[in-house]
Amino acid sequence: GNLVAITQDNIKRMLAYSGIAHAGYILLGVLPGTAQAFSATLFYIAAYSVMNFGAFAVVTAVAAGGEQNADLSHWRGLFYRRPFLATVMTIFMLSLAGIPPTVGFFAKLFVFQALVNAQIWAPLIVAVIMTIVSFYYYLRVIVIMLAAPDEVAVEKRPLGIPTSTVLGVAGLATVVLGIFPAVVLDWATRAASLHF
Repeated sequence: GNLVAITQDNIKRMLAYSGIAHAGYILLGVLPGTAQAFSATLFYIAAYSVMNFGAFAVVTAVAAGGEQNADLSHWRGLFYRRPFLATVMTIFMLSLAGIPPTVGFFAKLFVFQALVNAQIWAPLIVAVIMTIVSFYYYLRVIVIMLAAPDEVAVEKRPLGIPTSTVLGVAGLATVVLGIFPAVVLDWATRAASLHF
């Protein structure tokens, strides 16, 4: 998924292919067959649900604002045109990449720790390499949004309060759960203990 996502210039397709990679991380969490690994998997699923929902919600909001084209070239200078959308999208991109202090960082960390404790090295090494590869296309989105726009910004429809609220909550959760991951991890650990 990561290797295909690198080649994408359409942000929807990029997120879709990156989703395949995240499914791989989730499956890695199942490999050890331990309570810790199951807990890490549940944490990853919860974290991914929040950050991926947020990312696709931003794509939808940008399209609803009059920028229908999902090609990344049309996202150039988004920070200048739609600063709120660009800011929350930056949070989601950093989290999907697994960069602290976001919940995505701990999602990957907990899965990797489970693999280390189970001494499952080959898949771990591949996962770490693929994580590094993913930095390129996630950070590329941020760089494009920060770039100076090619043309004068045109008036866009204002973002509605419901959409702003949903995106704000998702963005805040992505950061807060990265700072306080125990909130979700404790739940995941209790759920895992029911099966082990």
